[in-house]
Amino acid sequence: MKVRTLAQSLVMVAAALALLAVLPVSGQSAETVKLKMADSFPTSHYVVSQAAKPWMDRVVQLSKTKVEFQYFPSEQLGKQSDMVNLLRTGVAEVVYTSPTGLSGDFPLHTFFFLPNLFGTCTEGTRIYQQMLKEGPLLEEFTKKGARPLFLFTIPTYEIFTVKKAVVKMEDVNGLKIRSSGGYMDTVVKALGAVPVQIPAPDISTALQRGTVDGATFAYVSAISYRLEEQVKYATLGARLSSSVPGYAILEQTWQRLPVDVREAMTKASEEIVASATKWQDDETMRIVSTFEKAGVKINRLSKDEMARWEQTLAPLIEQWAKDMEAKGLAGKQVVDAYKKATGR
Repeated sequence: MKVRTLAQSLVMVAAALALLAVLPVSGQSAETVKLKMADSFPTSHYVVSQAAKPWMDRVVQLSKTKVEFQYFPSEQLGKQSDMVNLLRTGVAEVVYTSPTGLSGDFPLHTFFFLPNLFGTCTEGTRIYQQMLKEGPLLEEFTKKGARPLFLFTIPTYEIFTVKKAVVKMEDVNGLKIRSSGGYMDTVVKALGAVPVQIPAPDISTALQRGTVDGATFAYVSAISYRLEEQVKYATLGARLSSSVPGYAILEQTWQRLPVDVREAMTKASEEIVASATKWQDDETMRIVSTFEKAGVKINRLSKDEMARWEQTLAPLIEQWAKDMEAKGLAGKQVVDAYKKATGR
């Protein structure tokens, strides 16, 4: 049994008192509601520019400046792995969660690391939002006393290679492919390639030295690492994996917010999710064009070829469910919710 020290207890009491001092009772009006919002991104990151900052601005606008945010980007309050604890302890009221990236806290959200779940971000976000309405994915938030505010899927991963074009599935066989680890390793292996875990900032050096033959990235991330200067080929339509970035609020905080502020947040969240997903879809195609202009050959997989990849990788979904069930988690229920949302 873990014993809470006096110092820890005092910190938690102080956080609770600070929360009570700042937030009015639900339904009541107030001059200003002050909220701390934290994430791990630099302000130049697109999740900040296309989601976090517009959301804060829109909430302030809709609430008629009743809400005042103190924003802490770039791990100022803690690393990505610390965000859930920042929420629990009241250090911040709104935090970046990235449930797919926090598998220890949100193991069932790793479902969205699996391949061929959707095509566009708009489609993926619609599916995710429907699955999040009730059931295991929502429970991963509520069990932690958190409420998801605005979350969306990112574009799917493609394969970028230096010397060999990937036109059909067999072309991947034997290649050393940079992977982000976890279920991406499983995907790469299922295609007959060798997964190599390399930190994203080191990918250019690895490609230049031949440590790897290629890498898996979403186009919106690939451009950040200037892959168009390193690779000669890239796929479009492989749909290898995705992720779910977003932000959550402490449920206790939410319940104490005035009704009009909660309504402002809800409306802002709906708007930002829609705009952020559309921006990602548009930006992906813009970046594809940028790669082509830089001399990269984009191999657009045909419908028949995409079907072959999907058929080969489909067993990974059922295997994921079995792995989750073996851990006592509702993997099958998540898969069933996905099938219901997609009509598959």
